[in-house]
Amino acid sequence: MKTMTRLGSLFAVSTFQAPLAFATNYDVEICITIAPNFEDLEGGDIWDENWGGTVFARGIWLVIESWDDGVFLATLKNGYVDDNTGCYTQQVMSSTLDYAIKVKSRALVNGVYVGVYDDETTPTERTLVFYAGTIANHFTPTSAAPLNLVVPDSNWSRELAVGTYAMNKNNAGLGEELKYVDTLCCNGGYQRYIRAATDHKFVLGHETGHGVLRIRDGNNTPQENQGAGEDNCNGDDIVTSHSTTSKEWYSTALKEGIADFYSAWIFNVHVGQSDCEYDRHYGTDFDLDGDFETADGLADCEAVPASGLASYVSGDDWLEDLINAADPAACSGGMTHKSTQFDILRYGWDMLTDQAVPFSEIVDIWDDANPRDWNDTHNILTPANDPENRWSDAADANGFLAEHLAEDHNGLDH
Repeated sequence: MKTMTRLGSLFAVSTFQAPLAFATNYDVEICITIAPNFEDLEGGDIWDENWGGTVFARGIWLVIESWDDGVFLATLKNGYVDDNTGCYTQQVMSSTLDYAIKVKSRALVNGVYVGVYDDETTPTERTLVFYAGTIANHFTPTSAAPLNLVVPDSNWSRELAVGTYAMNKNNAGLGEELKYVDTLCCNGGYQRYIRAATDHKFVLGHETGHGVLRIRDGNNTPQENQGAGEDNCNGDDIVTSHSTTSKEWYSTALKEGIADFYSAWIFNVHVGQSDCEYDRHYGTDFDLDGDFETADGLADCEAVPASGLASYVSGDDWLEDLINAADPAACSGGMTHKSTQFDILRYGWDMLTDQAVPFSEIVDIWDDANPRDWNDTHNILTPANDPENRWSDAADANGFLAEHLAEDHNGLDH
């Protein structure tokens, strides 16, 4: 600015320059969490009803852009954050600039990419822009304090939360990306993609299990037949092609039961304890007396499935228990080459906890059983290709035949 001063009878003009703002640089740790809102928090040990509401956005794709008065300067970060903590430290963030911070619906965890896409024909990732400050809706650091950002609840954030947590826990030997599409769960046609738009964590874990197991078997859909005939052996409060206690050929019981086991493995702690809970989105009448003992869907997958059941329901083989019992619904018929997905779930859990077979080895047994081309029913001409025989042979090949035989009473010895 210009000022005038009087010197005697003369006026002199002088120039005064306002002091410049000095920039301070900060190294700012940016930590990202996801806040999925699941309906079934009453089951399992992980993300239960005592849960605080956020999970680490493990390995999520982070973008940081620097701006100056609305003018884009540079992209400082365009890649993945830490796959344990969901954090990344951006060095030299200036107090005189502002920063746009974004995440994409993709992550890299334990060597495996996890992505959520709009659809399966032209996969498009989602981008979420955080508005974390007041200057041009961007963030401007005023200290080196960590910046904590939360991805809100949505279909894609729930899918990313479960997929990245599972891969962080054990990547199951995957060699390619775990892909979700944000469409309704279970519509079929999900080859190479997981349809899992749901707010039920156990359903999401189950569908994730299908995706993981499919990839491990060369990205092939398992052979199955859902037409075994129930013979009144089904206590589930849902009408569908298969469910928790519906009598099925082994091809379907193993396919669905091992996916259930995968979900139970995600959400239950198995180190130092063996209790197991699994939450369905429908109720089950386990003793077929007309009373849905698990009306809220929550069942025990380690012992007797619920309290108050008739004495003929044990913690071992539900289908055999009911066929041999005088239950009110008259569950009957043959069970040779047949089982239920609930019994296979308990088989997997007992292999993991009672026999100490590592989770990765159970996935290896699945892979070596080659579900892509096992018999979908029983074939008298090729009995070695029946699923229960393929499974036993694969357990033997992986060095766990004794463990398998100790637990096949859970519906795998029919």
